[in-house]
Amino acid sequence: MAGLLELLSNNKFVSGQEIASELKISRAAVHKQIELLRKKGYEIQGRRKQGYSLVLRPDLIAPAEVSRRLDKKNLLGREIKYFSELGSTQSRAKEEAENGTPEGLLIIAESQSSGYGRLSRKWASPPLGLWFSLVLRPKLIPSNVPQLTLVFSLAICRALKRFRRINPEIKWPNDIFLGNKKLGGVITEMSAESDGVRWLVLGAGINVNNEIPRSLLDTAVSILAATGGAVDRAALLAGIINDFDAMYRTYTVSGFGGFAAEYNENSLLKGKRVTVDMLGEVISGTVLGIDDSGFLLVKRDNGETRKIIAGDVTLKGW
Repeated sequence: MAGLLELLSNNKFVSGQEIASELKISRAAVHKQIELLRKKGYEIQGRRKQGYSLVLRPDLIAPAEVSRRLDKKNLLGREIKYFSELGSTQSRAKEEAENGTPEGLLIIAESQSSGYGRLSRKWASPPLGLWFSLVLRPKLIPSNVPQLTLVFSLAICRALKRFRRINPEIKWPNDIFLGNKKLGGVITEMSAESDGVRWLVLGAGINVNNEIPRSLLDTAVSILAATGGAVDRAALLAGIINDFDAMYRTYTVSGFGGFAAEYNENSLLKGKRVTVDMLGEVISGTVLGIDDSGFLLVKRDNGETRKIIAGDVTLKGW
């Protein structure tokens, strides 16, 4: 389907014979694919002696729409599994990973009934948002896995800035904020032995064109609500995957250090007063940034600088 959509994407008529020649299929197969796209919500006009023209695309994150925008050299997104509704893309991706699926599988859902984030917190996932998970098999020791959460968050920020010229910021370790409201979040889960990772699943939830539940209006925001304009979700997702694929390759060769400066430039916390809960130990201080290992650096009032490996961060005054 991706090849057909690519041919129909130039806002002009393309003959059935030209499509058949380009895709190396029969005219009957062309007609069959056209009808399948129409059933999926694509409005395709057909005229005798002129061929077919794509008039309107549905607002769906269809695999064909994502695939045609991915870089051909990508490792990630070579296989895409799409669901109109799913309990959780993260749960499905973990099942696939445990069953031996190759690295790079992308799971997408139009909505989730049981979406969740870090610490198993429920995540509202209605239609028109962006809910997806990736299966990775990096050659990493488990203690370095949190660095990939930071790299993934940074990839999302890069793509959002490019697509909507907004200024999202990262609340260490895994939240994406726009202003003082949450736009999205990242979750990382893995299966590992003491000396290495068996599989890793990175998931993300981003409020794009979806409505925000009334109960969350004070703390959450969507791109549509913030900018007044809807976003092509398939294009945004492909942009995130393209960015993260390149960053993931760099990370596996050079580590996290090369991303630290850019991460600090996109940090919501840098220079701000915070409280950090580390499994019962609570400290307060001013965030200096993150170091080349991805640890959060907090300067306490007594002058001591603490390296935070993991914790729940609260901004003072929020």
